[in-house]
Amino acid sequence: MAVLWALGALYFSLNPPDALVRGQAPHWNAPLYALDLLLPVIELGQDTYWKPMGVAQWAATALTLLGWI
Repeated sequence: MAVLWALGALYFSLNPPDALVRGQAPHWNAPLYALDLLLPVIELGQDTYWKPMGVAQWAATALTLLGWI
């Protein structure tokens, strides 16, 4: 789980997604975003404010699925 979190944090720090609504998203924090994706039961207040597109959307989905597993 720690390795997945570190890989997700690294990926999203290099490829930050756009805000869903500009001006309403919290300050961007890639490690917290990756952790919020990996822990789908716990709401850390990050994943609902960002809109990953393309490969980032697949990475976000993979982290969420792996977190459930």
